[in-house]
Amino acid sequence: MSNRSGLNPVQTGKDLTLTWAAGDGDDGYVAINGTFLTFAHDPTGYGLGGFTCLERSDKGSFTVPGWMVWTNRVAAAEALEVQVQHYRRQEFTAPGLDYGEFLHASKSESQLAIITGR
Repeated sequence: MSNRSGLNPVQTGKDLTLTWAAGDGDDGYVAINGTFLTFAHDPTGYGLGGFTCLERSDKGSFTVPGWMVWTNRVAAAEALEVQVQHYRRQEFTAPGLDYGEFLHASKSESQLAIITGR
């Protein structure tokens, strides 16, 4: 993620834009995972819900809509852990195989952001 420092704090109901170094047009995709956490019952964090979004790697950014960042179901969340992971796929052939695909996750970055505006 190239805008890690700009993620803290995350504001409730506001769009959350994530950026990364853009890849080539055929360079796979990026999975954006978010997990809402509370620390009230578990000092290491208890998950209250989350989301996963996919974008082409060459786009270089993705905006998570504000309604996904804050809902009544995650109202107790104190933090949002965001993970951005780059995936590449490669098709291959082998005797007796109708279709083959290799999926490689090459890089993963995480950021824990405090939620404000509750």
